[in-house]
Amino acid sequence: MRTFDLIAGVLLLAAAASLLVFFRDTELGWFRGQPLGVVLGILGVLDLVGASRRRP
Repeated sequence: MRTFDLIAGVLLLAAAASLLVFFRDTELGWFRGQPLGVVLGILGVLDLVGASRRRP
C-alpha cells in the first residue's frame, strides 16, 4: 500500500506541475489551470508526507 501512495503522490505532483506550467489560463470546466494545479500539488505533497510517515 505504501508504494501505491508514493506513486499517487508523484503523479499528483506531475499533474500539478503540468497544469501550472502549460495550462495556467485554460478553463477546465469550472476551474482554471493554475488554482487546480495548486490544489493538486498540495494533495500530492500531503500524500507523500502521509506515505513517508507510515511504518511497515
